Amino acid sequence: MKKSNGSVPFRLVSTILLTLVMSLAWGTAMAQDKEKDKGKDEGFTLEEIVVTAQFHKEKLQDTPIAITAVNSEMMEARDQTNLASIAGQAPNVMLIPTGGGKFGPGMSARIRGVGQHDFNPALEPGVGVYIDDVYYPSLIGANFDLLDLDRVEIARGPQGVLGGRNSEGGSIKLYTQKPQGNGTGSLSVTYGTRNLQAIRAMGDFSVVPDTLFMRISGVSKKQDGYVKRYDYGCLYPNSGVPDLGEQSDCLSGTEGATDYQGTRGALRWLASDALEINLSADFSMANADPAATILKVALSPEEQTAMMFPRPGAINATTYGVEYGKAFIPADHYTTYASYTMVQPDGRTVSFPPVTRTTVWGTNLTVDW
Repeated sequence: MKKSNGSVPFRLVSTILLTLVMSLAWGTAMAQDKEKDKGKDEGFTLEEIVVTAQFHKEKLQDTPIAITAVNSEMMEARDQTNLASIAGQAPNVMLIPTGGGKFGPGMSARIRGVGQHDFNPALEPGVGVYIDDVYYPSLIGANFDLLDLDRVEIARGPQGVLGGRNSEGGSIKLYTQKPQGNGTGSLSVTYGTRNLQAIRAMGDFSVVPDTLFMRISGVSKKQDGYVKRYDYGCLYPNSGVPDLGEQSDCLSGTEGATDYQGTRGALRWLASDALEINLSADFSMANADPAATILKVALSPEEQTAMMFPRPGAINATTYGVEYGKAFIPADHYTTYASYTMVQPDGRTVSFPPVTRTTVWGTNLTVDW
């Protein structure tokens, strides 16, 4: 008979540990099954996201593209009303609305660092923007209001093969709602700060039952500017800057205001079981103030010379003969003295109204067979 030395055999310890691990795993699996059954009982389901990035319907997880898809329910829940607001949920995507500039408001689009911010209409961006697969070649007016959209698909990385030219950074595709002929409609009215007034409406009805449907939607948005533009010569009569005489209270206008209207109409014809024809037309008009900008730094001629030109001789920096300096920096951060007036070398004064008027319209015909 062998004597025990007081130690527990290694095989016995291993068996006990293996039994405990299997018991814990079995309990965890049973708990997960119960949670799944509970979710089914309560009606929880995982909704599939269908995209058409490769020009045919497929599940998002089956699409071999780095893509972010946002449907209409998600946009409504997040109160996203323009294209630039989508960038917050798309990684490596920057969509920045631009001000009036010289040709009108637009959007600067960059995906993974590739894109363009130049508002010159002669240049096309490196990110393709499409509405119902129709390409928009210019950044002017590209900050589209998300009116009656079904979904937005943002594909990151080169999309030249599928998206066409000028999509080396990626593509942004907007897909509108198709008419259903179900007799539905909606109306949304919003009022907010700075006299914000926004109205959005939609109507969907049947022209010929089960054959021809129509959908009409519209949006109107107005909001006052938040940077006040004052006449410097009016505020400071002894400064040497002439009074432009625009307003008795020296207030020339504002910057950062919004005035936008848009409408869209769509027809859907189910010619047969195999043939579907969709025709749409859209029109938008924006009358907006310039982008809100304020002066934060004003350098004297000597300071400009030291920074820009290492050689002697200060550059001529004057406003109506008054040396351009820190006196033109307003104490209020929501105030600007921009006059949009220049004095030519021959003494002539040239002024232009700081209001941009942008009109965008288009049509689209799609035949699916």
